[in-house]
Amino acid sequence: MLSLSSSLAAAQSAIAPDTDTSADIRISLSIAPSMQINTVNEVNLDITDRNVDAVFSEAFCVRGNESGRYRVIAYGASDGQSAFLLSSDNGNELAYQVAYRGNSGDTPGTDYDDLRPGVPSPEYQVTSRTIPCDSATAFRVTFSSQDLVAAQSGFYRGSLTFMVSPV
Repeated sequence: MLSLSSSLAAAQSAIAPDTDTSADIRISLSIAPSMQINTVNEVNLDITDRNVDAVFSEAFCVRGNESGRYRVIAYGASDGQSAFLLSSDNGNELAYQVAYRGNSGDTPGTDYDDLRPGVPSPEYQVTSRTIPCDSATAFRVTFSSQDLVAAQSGFYRGSLTFMVSPV
């Protein structure tokens, strides 16, 4: 209900004595998310040499307010310790390790923190929305040569979920 000054209200009562006066005001507000994840892609690997570690990295950019900080928690099938697992149609499992490099100032190819299933990572600084996402922040998946040599041939699949949590 919009209230009117007494002289205007009296004048309006003389015009329409049995009518209430009201006005609707629409307010629209758009608030950007405090954090936004960019550059997430599906990972498909074809490993042919089992005698060397198979390492794959992918950009994973968390953007937001410059003062923001966050942690990453990785979820997926696991052995209950430090390894994540993929499964084959035959019920075989293949372990892999996950690591994350979350600070855009880190050197690409280095400065990764190992992630354990369900355990929060160290804190990272959010990449400013004004800075383009590049490969400075990324996750890395590693299949050890020892696990690859022991694995039976076949198609292994699984899901890896990253939960980003503001601090």
